[in-house]
Amino acid sequence: MQEAKAYFDKAMERLDTMPENELAPAYLGYGRYQKMQGNFEKAREYLTRALDILERLGTLIEPEKIKKECFYDERIKG
Repeated sequence: MQEAKAYFDKAMERLDTMPENELAPAYLGYGRYQKMQGNFEKAREYLTRALDILERLGTLIEPEKIKKECFYDERIKG
């Protein structure tokens, strides 16, 4: 598991070079990963980044799912 996390972290370092339509799902996945790990502050940060991009791009379904996940989960809600 530790080896997989190392690869995942390395991939996350390269995100800033991705186009936004690919960046949003990556942030979403990383936010969900952080949530599963119990890192709720980090989860909120990445879920919010994904939400901002998806709303800016006009994505219809995902923003509502993320809002529910991010803002109705007491552990993540800021």
